[in-house]
Amino acid sequence: MNTGHTRNSTRINETTPLTLSCVDLWNMRRCACTEIQQLPHAILRHQWESLCATLKYAHTHSVHYHNTLAGHSLSPTSSEELAKLPFTTAEDLTHWQQFLCISQNHVERLVRLDTSGTTAPPKRLAFSHNDLLGTQAFFSIGMRQLLQKGDTLLVLLPGAMRPNGVADLLRQALQEHHIHILTADPKCEPQHLIPLLQEHPPHCLVASPTQIIQLVQLVQTNILQPSLLRHLHGILSSTEPLSPAIRNAAYATLLNTPPNDRKLPSLLLDHYGMTESGFGGGVECPAQQGYHMRWLDMYIEIIHPITLEALPAGETGEIVLTTLTREAMPLIRYRTGDASRILSSPCQCGSPLPRLDNVKGRIVRTQHAYRIEPVTKGIFHAHTSSASL
Repeated sequence: MNTGHTRNSTRINETTPLTLSCVDLWNMRRCACTEIQQLPHAILRHQWESLCATLKYAHTHSVHYHNTLAGHSLSPTSSEELAKLPFTTAEDLTHWQQFLCISQNHVERLVRLDTSGTTAPPKRLAFSHNDLLGTQAFFSIGMRQLLQKGDTLLVLLPGAMRPNGVADLLRQALQEHHIHILTADPKCEPQHLIPLLQEHPPHCLVASPTQIIQLVQLVQTNILQPSLLRHLHGILSSTEPLSPAIRNAAYATLLNTPPNDRKLPSLLLDHYGMTESGFGGGVECPAQQGYHMRWLDMYIEIIHPITLEALPAGETGEIVLTTLTREAMPLIRYRTGDASRILSSPCQCGSPLPRLDNVKGRIVRTQHAYRIEPVTKGIFHAHTSSASL
């Protein structure tokens, strides 16, 4: 809530105009590009080089991919050739040991993901130390849009308190900026956050849309006093699709900033990521026109959920993920079950790169059709998955 408290407007390590996505500036540095116009070509070249290297690496070191990639080209030169490779599914990941490309002794973190509402075996994802360093680097870049040195960050996502969970990775990524990171139990009643907010009023919040709207309702019913949010100037939404209604309500009630005024420092940005993508995938810039992705770390396809054919930019389908820099457990053509589309037009921030549109929900397939259903993960007081997000 903006109550006139004056703060230094300088962002962490900000040396470039805010009009250009910090993620794409990071991509430029990693590609050694000096001009933004060079970036699309440089990204594409790096993606295909990394893709071929990943296919050969996985075929050599992973039992699963040694078998499934047998007889396929490990050096595709086009999306049409890539589409000939088999998909990886969530069910495949229940046999996670067959995906490992390193010794289990070198696995830094193993995440178990239970399938909600079923008795299916859990899937597991393994990460090496280097894999987690890559996530930390992305977190450090993405959060600089919302944080300033010395800020207090409150993380409400389920599993965030675990070692190398979201909060711990954020702590490691932001420790040089002296960010004070707090966590709270997402299973608690939301009003139980009040003592924590009284003692440590946050400057930034990482939460699911469900949690965000519950905080809005607490303020609207006078259970949560706006003064406890007097320092709040940033919110990162994650784990669920963020609706325009929730975004607008958060701006009006929690940030007290008109959602169309991009000149004001208060921001609510949406993040897309999953455990399979290494937690971090992409994040909005202040223009809020889709996710700026870690294009050097992943290759994204959009397919029709029934025909499995590739869809052009602009058409909504299922996100298919191929990781490009993973060491412990690379994934090739992984069907995420998330519904979205690729946005090919330039972003208002000045980036010429394609972006992933905000996720619409989860794809539920029937025999000859499919539907898109909403996702609810990060609620305060309902049962949450044992997944460590």
